[in-house]
Formats: sequence, structure tokens, C-alpha cells
Amino acid sequence: RRALAICRALARRRLSDACKKDFADVSTALKLLPPLIHALDGELGQILFRPHDPEFALLLEPLWALSWAVTLFAHNVDDRASLFVLWDRLLAAPPCFSLYVGAALVAHNRESLIATAMEDDAAPFLH
Repeated sequence: RRALAICRALARRRLSDACKKDFADVSTALKLLPPLIHALDGELGQILFRPHDPEFALLLEPLWALSWAVTLFAHNVDDRASLFVLWDRLLAAPPCFSLYVGAALVAHNRESLIATAMEDDAAPFLH
């Protein structure tokens, strides 16, 4: 019973946007990721988010980060102990903190993202 109560509270307080009929609110929040990434690493932001390139403009609509918001990064962290530490941090911090974690993950993978972005027909692999 207690575990169910905790899960309900978590869904209401931290995952409420992801528990709605659509992901409009989640999508709105995720649109803050490209500017955050630009602020963190301007060069990476310029390479990944090209509003005038139709293929790369899709990255400005960050559906690529949807699983982060819905699962609190569970799909991207393989080590359970690390995932639990991350969840502790995410649950203790303001809800927007997960956006900063997402931006940091993108910056952490900078080299591989830039290498992929420089290849021909790269946009589908980045999305």
C-alpha cells in the first residue's frame, strides 16, 4: 500500500505532464533543451540545431528527449545504482533540473554527436 501511495504521489508531483492525454506540456518543456545546449556549448548547439536546414530543424522539436522526461532517464542509464542516485537527485531538485541533466548528457556525448552530425544524411541518426 505504501509503495502504491508513493508511486501515485510521484506521478502527481513529478510525472504529471507525462501522465496527461498527450505530451503537449512535456514537449513544451523539452523545447528548452536546444537553448540550454547552446548556452552550455555554443559550437555543439550550432552543429546540432540548424533551423535553416530542414533535416536538422527536426532536432529543434526534441522528441529525441521524450523518453528522458517520461522515464526519468531509465532508458539511458544502464547501471541501476547510478540510476537510483540520479533519481534521488532528480526527485530532490526542482522539476526543471532534469532539463539541465539532459543538456549535460548531450554535452557529455559531444564528440560522437559532432562526428555523426558531420556525416552525410546524419539527421535521422541524431533524431
